[in-house]
Amino acid sequence: MPFSLNHKMRRFLGSKSIFSTLIVGSLLTSSALSTILRDRYYVINDGLDTIGITSVCRDIGEVLDMASVKLGVNDKVFISDVDSVITNVSIKRAVSVGLSVDGCKYEVAVESGKKVGDVLDKLGVVLRPDDVLSVSKDQVVSPNLEVVIDRVEYKTSNFVENIPFSTEKKETSSLLKGKSKVERHGIQGKKEIILCEKFVNGELIEGETQRSEKVLEEPISQVELVGTKVVEKKRAVSARAVSGRKATDGEVTCCPAAGTFVDNNGAVVEYEKVIEGFVTAYSPDEKGDTGVGSTGVRVKPGVHCAVNPRIIPYGSKLYIPGQGYRIAADTGGALMKGFGIVDMRVANIREANNFGKRRMKVYIVKKV
Repeated sequence: MPFSLNHKMRRFLGSKSIFSTLIVGSLLTSSALSTILRDRYYVINDGLDTIGITSVCRDIGEVLDMASVKLGVNDKVFISDVDSVITNVSIKRAVSVGLSVDGCKYEVAVESGKKVGDVLDKLGVVLRPDDVLSVSKDQVVSPNLEVVIDRVEYKTSNFVENIPFSTEKKETSSLLKGKSKVERHGIQGKKEIILCEKFVNGELIEGETQRSEKVLEEPISQVELVGTKVVEKKRAVSARAVSGRKATDGEVTCCPAAGTFVDNNGAVVEYEKVIEGFVTAYSPDEKGDTGVGSTGVRVKPGVHCAVNPRIIPYGSKLYIPGQGYRIAADTGGALMKGFGIVDMRVANIREANNFGKRRMKVYIVKKV
């Protein structure tokens, strides 16, 4: 068996056609290897830098490593063969862009040639209708570009305010001059105030608030009557002529219909009430007199008087015909028992005795 196999091998190798085939295959393999292993010249264009490197390596990543060229995440590499031995390698570097929005600062690298709108899309940032972008969305990004987004918001609020009423004055002869009366009370109106406030990044922008008003209810003016009536000064007549009783209280002109009297200075004075009764006088000379009235006021001659406060309230201003005006600030036992209506404060006992006890009409002056 070994002899037979060796014999066949010698016959196969001795064949001319087989030998030719082996030689041709060997030459082709050698040529292919020579082509693959031939040196190539790489021209690397990296921005303004150009690097040339010769290598048999066909892997661009390894070629860039040999040239110490580092690629960023979004950098792009473009390869083109110039001829059989020269290859151009162009690097398109990504651009770093800064974005400030919603209180945060972002740094993002994007491909050169991209627009600001692409950066927003990449970060998922949505612009609202009133937001303000510091640059156009169509602007092409450039190195170290800073983009700022201001969030703009408008808030509307409303509330109701009163509208003051005006006052109309009408003259009338039904009132004395210097007097007035409200014929119709005024009513305030109402208006709605609408405010539209502008906020930028959550901060209110002063001076840009828009205000509008809407009247809900018109005000009703107040009508005030102003008196023009003048009372003519009449000749003084005795109290007896007025009341029909014995007059011991001096001369006075009284007009019950108008509720007025004419004092000893000729002034027309309104009164609230007329009280008739005995009037007396007391002085500091009397025993036990301290000079301080029951109201705590230091009573003065010609100024104050004592009354029964159940009939004449303390603080009332009285007109005593022939004696003038007095203020009720004191009281006394006789007055409280009904023996008189007024006890005038005078300077001394002699003056008190001279006045004595008189039946008179006392006018309680109307408070203004």
